[in-house]
Amino acid sequence: MNAIAAPSRHTRAGFTLPEVLIAVLLMSILSAIALPRWSASLQQQRVIQAANRVAADLTRAQSAAYGSSAPKTVTFTVGTSQYLVSGIAPLHRGTGAYIVVLTDDPYRCTLVSVWGQTGTQTITFNGYGLPDKGGSIIVAAAGIQKTIVVDAATGTAVVQ
Repeated sequence: MNAIAAPSRHTRAGFTLPEVLIAVLLMSILSAIALPRWSASLQQQRVIQAANRVAADLTRAQSAAYGSSAPKTVTFTVGTSQYLVSGIAPLHRGTGAYIVVLTDDPYRCTLVSVWGQTGTQTITFNGYGLPDKGGSIIVAAAGIQKTIVVDAATGTAVVQ
């Protein structure tokens, strides 16, 4: 005869309170160790992305100047950590000024200096795509810095 066994009263259906507390404690310890490293990594990625954006926009201004045979100027305002690329349409909309604010998402960075100066600084690419100056642009976040070096002869922007 097939008899169905009655469920045992000793069957465990879940975790005990000490087991849950130990698991929560271990997760808290691991989070406390991982969070500072994750935060530092996030800041480093933001600085790298901001530096790459500046370098790419300088290259875009240089290409636009050469392609149109007309000068294009990039104006950096260190105090507000933003820059304006003149004569180029913005990436996300067809009209208006091409302005990048580095303190906004996703970068959350600041301009430390442009050509070793603060305030408003410019670089102009002539109709041949050649710059009127070279030097370095420094972006930073949470003590992490990246430098964009612009070659004075060619206008090539490289992140270091």
